Amino acid sequence: NMRDLKKKLYLTIASVNILEAIRFYVSFACSFAFAERTKMEGNAKVIKLIARDEALHLTGTQHMMQLFAQGKDDAEMGEATSSTGDSQATAQKAETKKVNDDDRPDRGEARGGTQ
Repeated sequence: NMRDLKKKLYLTIASVNILEAIRFYVSFACSFAFAERTKMEGNAKVIKLIARDEALHLTGTQHMMQLFAQGKDDAEMGEATSSTGDSQATAQKAETKKVNDDDRPDRGEARGGTQ
């Protein structure tokens, strides 16, 4: 039925969003570490731009998921997202807080790395 399909769509988007956030920032860790040691600064500048772009993707997807959950455009989608369980919402909120608090793209600058 359509409600189950909407629920699966929401869970898929949430899973991809969380994994993308973790995967990209983990893959950038080495480049940020080099930047902190003033090594490979050119590479770190490019990675910083990519990280900033990924942060925008993450924010956009989270906003889309919030709209789904509110059900303003589609009440059935709002009902479907509410039945996905508190664990999914808790995981999403934790990931949002982690990304916003950590602010990886500027991490090197805060510690005296490249600008």
